[in-house]
Amino acid sequence: MSISTKTGDDGTTSLRTGERVSKAHAQIAFHGTLDELNAHIGVLLSFPQWPAKHPLPEFKIDSKFTGTGDLENKKHFTQILQQIQNDLLTIGSGQTPDLPALESAFTQLEQEITTTLPPLTNFILPGGHPIAAQAHLARTVCRRAERELVALLENRANPDSHRADENHKLTLPYLNRLSDFLFLLARKINYASQTPEDHWKSSAK
Repeated sequence: MSISTKTGDDGTTSLRTGERVSKAHAQIAFHGTLDELNAHIGVLLSFPQWPAKHPLPEFKIDSKFTGTGDLENKKHFTQILQQIQNDLLTIGSGQTPDLPALESAFTQLEQEITTTLPPLTNFILPGGHPIAAQAHLARTVCRRAERELVALLENRANPDSHRADENHKLTLPYLNRLSDFLFLLARKINYASQTPEDHWKSSAK
């Protein structure tokens, strides 16, 4: 099957309804950001080893996601991130993602971070270990996808069916939770690699 249909050479593309719209259409922009986010998560998965200088406790998610919490072999985080990649494609197809599984993963990670890291008292500068920096970058793209989806719904720019709109509304909490998950994951990676977190130093007098 050829990936080149040449139908988009004029700067238009098709929605699921079959309608041809500009590639600058809000719906297409949102789908493009989802694709960008998926690619950034793919970069996260591409690192051959994740740091594990600190012993990490048992970290069970649910029947789908189990593991020792060892970032070095990254096996159980691979499961989670691959599921997220599939969820993002599910969103792009107009269906609802697996929010309960993500919420479970987020809750478990939040509980572990709370018991192993000092509480946040200031804003953290994105960065640290290269893998943590990549998680922060994915987080910012996720936030952009969330903003674009809100704008899409508020401006009623989506020409799809009412059901598709409802599915998009159910996607909002997923993207919000995912950005939080990626933030916590960045913190966990910095902790595991013993990389200090840099805090925002306000220049205000």
